[in-house]
Amino acid sequence: GGAAVRAGDPPQEENILMTKPYDLEYEIQRKAFLESRMAATKVEELMEQDIVEKARKIEVVMKKRKQDAKKRRVDIERNQPILPPKGGGILRSRMMELPVPEQEAAVSTVLQGVGMDLKVASTETQEAFAALRD
Repeated sequence: GGAAVRAGDPPQEENILMTKPYDLEYEIQRKAFLESRMAATKVEELMEQDIVEKARKIEVVMKKRKQDAKKRRVDIERNQPILPPKGGGILRSRMMELPVPEQEAAVSTVLQGVGMDLKVASTETQEAFAALRD
């Protein structure tokens, strides 16, 4: 028997149902492939969300550190000693002795031999002392 051909039907050679009939095995494989791709996409999406969340946390920490550093700078600037103008009568600061790095180094060496660690005054400390003294 033959199938009835209607007036509007395409020729049999071009009919997709005739050229590519339904293949159950192929459809099962296609469905399994699509599901595996969707599962992989969900995993990738979760990984991406995790990465974005971690990046946000890092940005928050960096922003907080910048704000803390700025606050520390402002506090340091605010806490700088106000030095009196130079000159005038006898200043109490003139009565202070200057730190002697050689003496401090010798004391530090002796204390290290005993097992105590005393750091020598830094140049910043010495400069601040000199500025205070002057």
